[in-house]
Amino acid sequence: MEATFTAYNRRMNTMFKSGDVVLSVSLLMAACVYVLFHGYFDHGLFEIKQLEWSPSAPRRVAVVAERFDHQAMNSDTYFVLIADHVFSAAELRRAYHSDGVVFAAASDCLTVSWTDPHESGPTPSAQSPT
Repeated sequence: MEATFTAYNRRMNTMFKSGDVVLSVSLLMAACVYVLFHGYFDHGLFEIKQLEWSPSAPRRVAVVAERFDHQAMNSDTYFVLIADHVFSAAELRRAYHSDGVVFAAASDCLTVSWTDPHESGPTPSAQSPT
């Protein structure tokens, strides 16, 4: 009987070395932090409010999008993105939680428009009427 317990303890010791446990816990924590800060737990809804294609090559699109949820204390967020294609809802979620957001506001009075690069003025411009 004692030999059975000794063999069991020996197998358990080799299976759960402290280095393996630390590595496993570290990898699990890194994965949790990644999904936490990349929008995987964001249950908000994303919708495109306006998009404007650039008039000249390379063709780019400026998008005004809205993030909203049905929670009492959260307000809607409107943000501007610039890309080479129109975003899907999943892409909007990833872009909202990345560095790709050009501008974000809590007001829905955003519009985007492109200007000629040979004229003075910002390209593209996000305007907020006052």
